[in-house]
Amino acid sequence: MQKLSTSALAVTLLLILSKLLGFIRELTLAYQFGTSYIVDVYTACITLPSVLFAMYAYGISDAYIPVYMRIKEEPDRDAFFSNVLSVFSVISVFVSLLCFVGAKRISTLLAPGFDAQAQALLIHFIRLISPVFPVLMGQSLFSAQLQAKERFVFTNFCAFIVVNIVEIAGILLASKAAPDIMIYGYLLSGLTAVILLSGYAIRKTGLHYTPCLQLQNPRFFLLCRMAIPLGISRLVNQLNGVVDRVFASTLGEGVISALSYADKIQLIFYSLTTSVFLSVCYPKINSYFAKGNIEGGLYFIRKAFMLAVYLSLPVMGGLFLFSKPLVAFLLERGNFSADSTAMTAGCLAFYALGVPFYALRQIGTQALSAHMEQRKILKNTVISVSCNILLDFLLAYSLGYIGLAAATSLAGLIASILVLFDLRKLEMRVLDRTQMPQFLKIMTASLISLLLCWCCYHILLNILGNSLSLMIAGCTAIVSYICLSVMLRIEIFIWLYVRLPARFQIFSMLNQ
Repeated sequence: MQKLSTSALAVTLLLILSKLLGFIRELTLAYQFGTSYIVDVYTACITLPSVLFAMYAYGISDAYIPVYMRIKEEPDRDAFFSNVLSVFSVISVFVSLLCFVGAKRISTLLAPGFDAQAQALLIHFIRLISPVFPVLMGQSLFSAQLQAKERFVFTNFCAFIVVNIVEIAGILLASKAAPDIMIYGYLLSGLTAVILLSGYAIRKTGLHYTPCLQLQNPRFFLLCRMAIPLGISRLVNQLNGVVDRVFASTLGEGVISALSYADKIQLIFYSLTTSVFLSVCYPKINSYFAKGNIEGGLYFIRKAFMLAVYLSLPVMGGLFLFSKPLVAFLLERGNFSADSTAMTAGCLAFYALGVPFYALRQIGTQALSAHMEQRKILKNTVISVSCNILLDFLLAYSLGYIGLAAATSLAGLIASILVLFDLRKLEMRVLDRTQMPQFLKIMTASLISLLLCWCCYHILLNILGNSLSLMIAGCTAIVSYICLSVMLRIEIFIWLYVRLPARFQIFSMLNQ
């Protein structure tokens, strides 16, 4: 448990640094291009690898860990990795060729509302980015192999830090005269991560790769059976984003980029509620389930659910209340105007309402995956995406671009309810009435800290300006939330606190 806590702390610090770098990346993009058609095209273009990568690479990497945990003591475990990497590398090359050849048709599907100039640039970008799929596949599988070996820190360093740094360099070097440099940076970021991860896996874990193609292997067949629903499930966010962008492309220039900026900002905060669990606890849960110790795995799942609630409620409230000053603080400079701020803030406020539901759905889906319930995952995904498309259609033309963000949040609510219902049918009760007092304590602490934050911001606004007032108000919210968690003795906070190194345990009353 101590080793797991240390790994979780290290991954958390890397994640925070990653979000800082992610902010710098979005800030650089906004400074360079604002909410212009170039950002619309770039955003639409990188949606393509995000969607296809999620559909099969994420699915394979998520399925890889449960299967590997069941064979990790067997002598042919490296042969299993070699076979998976070989087969899906070939498939990835084929996907790259299809994207290159079909760039014109794909551009029409991604953004049917673009004008001729934007469509021409999008076709060019799609052809440039098409070689990325084998690279992303290698990155995904080497990451999964290292996580199965509980090598979390270096894996997340490559995924969180290296990739962001290279992408930022690409955006900095790009200009309106040469925007394709951003695509080269995107390609180079993935290639750099693959080289580092593969070298580390070979040197530190003794991994041996031997090219082979064994499609009839029973373990490979099991992996594929799990990967399809898991990949489609991980595809939910990307698919919902694609649907939003298709509708947004008909609402005028800058709407796609505003939705993208808002989505990136809420993802910075949303990731803090789930990424540590997915990176560190998921292999441990699969290890328990593989040994038949369901209760041991459920222990971590319950903690993850409560942690998601504890972190996501104040995040949701803060993003909703401070969407406009936050967007202005983060992005309003260079070519990012006050009109861009207003548009992005409207999207962010309604994206924020879905943060708790995104977190619960993601953790619940991983729990179903560890229990090998791929059919339930597939069913939930189909229903969620269908609801998002229907809600987009109903809300986009009545509420405009704000309706697209609201539709995504409502679809997240539906998906989280479906996942919780499925877990309950499997007698995996992760939330029940006994936790209601804790929920009430978390809600109370969240409301009081947000109220203090709101008052602090508006008192200081005319004195210190937006930026300093927002930072001081944010610090006030964090400190007050921690103090209220101590006073109300919120269980999940205490559970985290007692696992910190002794030098960080400053509240003596919680050690009693």
